[in-house]
Amino acid sequence: MVKYQVIVEIEEPEKLVFSVDLPPSVTEVEVPSGFIALSSELKLEILVREASGNQTAVETCFTVE
Repeated sequence: MVKYQVIVEIEEPEKLVFSVDLPPSVTEVEVPSGFIALSSELKLEILVREASGNQTAVETCFTVE
């Protein structure tokens, strides 16, 4: 594994993106509370990229109350 990419998106009221590339040794990342406070509905995507160029992605949505 070469790296992880974590992407959190807000669609409404305007599209905003928080994105960070992480080495395989990192097992968690904190999304700034100010970003999360902008919307109650967010989309999360995690990509795993290998040296060969192959990648795998997982995507989900979540709500913050």
